[in-house]
Amino acid sequence: MKFCIPNRAALWLALSALAAPLAAQAQANPNCVTTEWVQAYDRMTICTTSFLKSSKGTDYTVASLVDGRGSTTWCEGRSGVGLGESITLNLEGAAPLQGVWIKNGDARSADHYARNGRVRALRIEVRTFADEVALSFRTGIPDRAAEHYVAMPGLVDNPALVRFTIKDVYPGATYNDTCMHGFAPDFGF
Repeated sequence: MKFCIPNRAALWLALSALAAPLAAQAQANPNCVTTEWVQAYDRMTICTTSFLKSSKGTDYTVASLVDGRGSTTWCEGRSGVGLGESITLNLEGAAPLQGVWIKNGDARSADHYARNGRVRALRIEVRTFADEVALSFRTGIPDRAAEHYVAMPGLVDNPALVRFTIKDVYPGATYNDTCMHGFAPDFGF
């Protein structure tokens, strides 16, 4: 089934409809979730290099990053502040990626946001099916719990892999974990 997402609010609504299927996938492989057959791509698998183990019933897996729900968040799970941890999109039959919407930190509440680390800077790398680096750049992310748009500096036809690597963080007041509340690729549809 193909669908069109005309704006940012509709994008978050569409992602929230995927919450249950994504949660089921995350139980099978908590580092990756896959969606198929939408207007922007034939198949997209989103993987993270790590995730924080569940605490008090809270799910911090990759499904929490892309489910569009306000009650979930992804936190990296390595020791330290998460420098070098990454989110990777593996794409098949994709339209050119125009940008990505990011909601930084653990935005479930102001307290959660302040207590956990947030992404300050990302290295974004786009590869083609020939495994050539088509784009590679570093971008800053503001320290706020609102949606932030990162535009790609150019279009890459038929991207195969897009990697977002944490290069710098805003430290949390209590925890070293770096969190991201939402993540939604924009293919321009």
